[in-house]
Amino acid sequence: MALSPSSSAQQARRALADRLAELCRDAGLSGLDLAERCEWSRSKSSRIMNARTPPSPGDSRGNSRATLSSRL
Repeated sequence: MALSPSSSAQQARRALADRLAELCRDAGLSGLDLAERCEWSRSKSSRIMNARTPPSPGDSRGNSRATLSSRL
């Protein structure tokens, strides 16, 4: 049985949130650290990390830079 578009979108948000959490753990960042480095509000960071809302393409670029820069 095929997944509904909404459950497919939720699965994609969950996969992204899981990967972001993994990157943050590896970099030693908390959700608050990520929010500050990406210039997000705490609530936005929480919504993205809990798969309630997807990040925009600009958000994705920002959190990639934030997690990678903490490794240097």
